[in-house]
Amino acid sequence: MYSYLKSILLLLVITSCSPELITIQMIKDNPTKYAAKDYFIISNISIVETASFLNYSISIIEDETGSIPFISSKPYNHSQAIAKEQVKYVRIYSDKQQNVELLVDKKSNDMIKTYGPMVANLILETSLKSL
Repeated sequence: MYSYLKSILLLLVITSCSPELITIQMIKDNPTKYAAKDYFIISNISIVETASFLNYSISIIEDETGSIPFISSKPYNHSQAIAKEQVKYVRIYSDKQQNVELLVDKKSNDMIKTYGPMVANLILETSLKSL
């Protein structure tokens, strides 16, 4: 009996601690929910296109549900697959008051706070605007 209860308890702990699989479409469908979160894990994504800005990678990432810009302190290559990344959803505004929704990693978040409008302009005025 004790072993049975211990197994059930362990199963409950494991299932309650497993992270929710978050897709790009889920973020786009409910941006308010993800803007309120600090950082969350996004999995099974790939780099569609990438550019450099102040030693950061500005990339378009995609999963099976959609694509979104992603700014990272790590360099990424075109077509590179990423198994798991801790990200935050942010919305920044360009000089023309157009908004850009994107994901950032922890190290990139401070850069976005300082250079957000410049990054938004870069995304809107280059080939990265294909979203």
